[in-house]
Amino acid sequence: MERGTNHLGQRTRNAGIDVEPSRQLGQGFGPDTSPLSCPNFGTCGGCVSLTTPYATQREALRQRVEEQLGPWLPRDGPPVSFTDRPAAPPRHDRTRILYPVQPHPQLGLTMGLFRRGTHTPVEIDACELQHPALTELGARALPVLRRSGLRPYDETRHTGQVRAFSARLAPSTGELLLGIVTAEPRLDGAEALATALLAAASGLPDAGGPAIVPVGLVHNIQTRRGNALVGAESHALSGRMTLQACSDGLLLRIGFASFYQLHRAVDRLLYDPAMQMLGDLQGARVIDGYGGVGCFALRAARAGAARVMLVEASRSACDDARHNAAHNELSVDVVEGAFSADTCSELAADVLVVDPSRAGLGEVGCSAVRSVAAPRVLYASCGLPALRRDLERLPEYGVAEVRLADLFPHTGHVETLVLLHRRSGGFPPC
Repeated sequence: MERGTNHLGQRTRNAGIDVEPSRQLGQGFGPDTSPLSCPNFGTCGGCVSLTTPYATQREALRQRVEEQLGPWLPRDGPPVSFTDRPAAPPRHDRTRILYPVQPHPQLGLTMGLFRRGTHTPVEIDACELQHPALTELGARALPVLRRSGLRPYDETRHTGQVRAFSARLAPSTGELLLGIVTAEPRLDGAEALATALLAAASGLPDAGGPAIVPVGLVHNIQTRRGNALVGAESHALSGRMTLQACSDGLLLRIGFASFYQLHRAVDRLLYDPAMQMLGDLQGARVIDGYGGVGCFALRAARAGAARVMLVEASRSACDDARHNAAHNELSVDVVEGAFSADTCSELAADVLVVDPSRAGLGEVGCSAVRSVAAPRVLYASCGLPALRRDLERLPEYGVAEVRLADLFPHTGHVETLVLLHRRSGGFPPC
């Protein structure tokens, strides 16, 4: 690939992609103000409040955050608020599907989103949350898997082969990465299956963004008992094991096993507001805990931080982060390991960013925060109960600001951005 262009031949800027904002976000939909409706609503567990007025949903989320975080909210600080003001209820924003595959008494196998309150899939032929291409792909892939003759996995008996079907889309580039998860290393008829699934992924609706192009099919192996769908071992059945996404002028490589946010407008809703909350980073020492493929770290380096260190436990994400830093010509030191006091004992920072899983920081992560002792901490949380527990463990810090990014519309979940100031670091108490 020529330096200064991406695989689509688009010119790059600051080693990223110079794409018009609407294209970069994959927004070909426009502000659709028509009522939300789904034939699976009430049965499928993918969302819980689709028919509730969107303003009502958001106010309920805001009030819940205020109630849960009330003891920590600053008296004279800005009110809890969302990072956007949408012109219409969001739809078709989810950029990944992970459908469990299970036995079906008449048709051999079935797959889809779990029925509400169960581990039984509902076959999905319409969805207001997922990108239309992913819903269409899932509907096309189901008969392919049925014709393959592969046995579906039975989680109660630990028998069968196929556990899940997945697909991740980068609407900004049109790249689509498929995955098939099996309960054993052997995959009978792998070549024919790959050919059929990739054919099913051709000609998908692009919804006004770049044409969708499947770039690879990954075979993931999950041998453990239970309902965990994805394992640690993967290899390519066809094409690549990564896709590329344009993100706020950066070109990111994202591996099959690497975490990446699932909302097509994540830059506008999460990363841009987060950087605004952090303020001036010129000359700062920054640590990005739970750094993933580098979404925060790369932005900090681009904002003029003197040193940026990314800590991440996933080997796949670390490989992607190193690649992304080099490709975007930004200096980021990547440390592979858990975010812990042991990992961070020798590290010092002016700014710390933490973006843990729904389980939160826990004792180990909070110990690492205390060890780094950064004056400013930005905590991105997707689990409100865990965030509350972590704030109780960090009395050294006071909350300066809270903002909400609606990355999971119509579900009852919300991403919470919390800016913390260390009480002993020269900042006024919050």
